[in-house]
Amino acid sequence: ASSGCDFGGFFSSRPGLAQPDLQLRFVPGLGTSPDGVSSYRDIGRAGKTPSGLTLQSIAVRPTARGSVSLSSADPSAPPRIETGYGTSEADLATLRQGGGPPRAGREEPVFV
Repeated sequence: ASSGCDFGGFFSSRPGLAQPDLQLRFVPGLGTSPDGVSSYRDIGRAGKTPSGLTLQSIAVRPTARGSVSLSSADPSAPPRIETGYGTSEADLATLRQGGGPPRAGREEPVFV
């Protein structure tokens, strides 16, 4: 069994951090969406993984906060989920820094 994200590691976006703040994942297949979960759903529906390589950069110590609340008094109604993605400039800066290693790696002769 495989999660599809068997390769990667944890890195620091800048020197001096006490702990890594980025996770880089290498997925053997072409991502179909910026949202990794949607990509897996698309691949499951198609029954095969599109050829390619996907590199994902994830901020593992985000400062943005989301919320989950009731959407109505109906207990069977789905909750209202506000993710808070993209609302923290610090998180966005971390992700921009995290793009450096994948960008540098794609210039290697094997990928050109």
